[in-house]
Amino acid sequence: MRAGHGTEPDMIQALPPGGGDSSPYRTQGVPYPRRVSQRMPSSGAAFFLDNSLDISSGPWYILYGRWDKMNENAFSGDEKMVASSTRINALDSFGTPSSSRTDPIKAMEAADGLYGLRKVLLAEFAGCKSSDANDDLHVVVRTDTGRAIGAVGNSYECFANREFFGPTADALIETGARIDRFQTLADGTRAFMRLSWADDLNLTIGRPKVGDLVGRRCTLSTSHDGKWAGKFTFQMLRLACSNGMTAPVGTFDTTLTHTVGGHQQLIDLQKLVPLIDLYVRQFEHAANV
Repeated sequence: MRAGHGTEPDMIQALPPGGGDSSPYRTQGVPYPRRVSQRMPSSGAAFFLDNSLDISSGPWYILYGRWDKMNENAFSGDEKMVASSTRINALDSFGTPSSSRTDPIKAMEAADGLYGLRKVLLAEFAGCKSSDANDDLHVVVRTDTGRAIGAVGNSYECFANREFFGPTADALIETGARIDRFQTLADGTRAFMRLSWADDLNLTIGRPKVGDLVGRRCTLSTSHDGKWAGKFTFQMLRLACSNGMTAPVGTFDTTLTHTVGGHQQLIDLQKLVPLIDLYVRQFEHAANV
C-alpha cells in the first residue's frame, strides 16, 4: 500500500491479493489491496473503510486502521500507519453481484432467476398414454424453456424463486440487510442468495482483535429437484485469527419443505420472522451494540 501525497495527501489506494507483491507495505505477510480508494479527513486519526466500498469482486482484504498525521504533505513511513486486515469470506464472491441491494426481484433478474415452475406428470412430459401413467411420478419443468430440472413425488410443491426469495429477502432488508449476490446452478435446479449487514463494518473501528465480532451474514438456498428443502441460515462472524480468517458463531437456521404446509409457511412468514428477530437481537447483544 502507498499513501498519496502532494495535492491528495489523504488518499489511500489498494490492489487485490496477489497484485501487491511490489508493495513494501504488508500486514501479516499479506499485500494490502489497492483496488479501491477512500479519502480520509485532512487531520486527526481516521478509520479508512466505510460502507460505500464495493468489495463484491473479491476476495479482498478489508483494511481497518487509524493514521496519525505527522506530515502535512506526505506519508512515507510505516510508523505512521497502524492497520490490520480481515479477509472477505470466499462465499461472498460466489454468484452474480446484485444490481439492487434492496430489491430481490432485480437481484434475481440479473442472474436470470425469475423463471416459473410447474409440476407435470412424468407420463405426460414423456408423451405416454394416460393409461400407462404412474400418478406418483412427476417432473419439475421450467415454464420459460420447457426443460425438466427435477423428478419429484406427488406431494411436492413448487416454489418459484420469486416466491421463495422475494418475501424472505424483504423481511431481512427491513432489519438493515442488503443483498450481495444471487446465483442459480444446473440450469436453475438450485438457487442461492447472500445478504449482509453493511452497518456491521462500524463495529470494528480501530484494530479488530481475535475474538471480535466483525459481521454477520445470511444465506438463503433452495432446490427445485426435490433434493433440498428451502433453507435460511444466519451466522455471526468472529475474527478467528490475526491473518483475517473468520469463523461463524451463533448460527440460526430453519428449513421449509416443498409441501403444501411449507408453501403456506412461506406465504405468511410466521415461522421465519421470529427467527430473524431473534437472530438480530442475539447479534446486537453479543456485539454490545
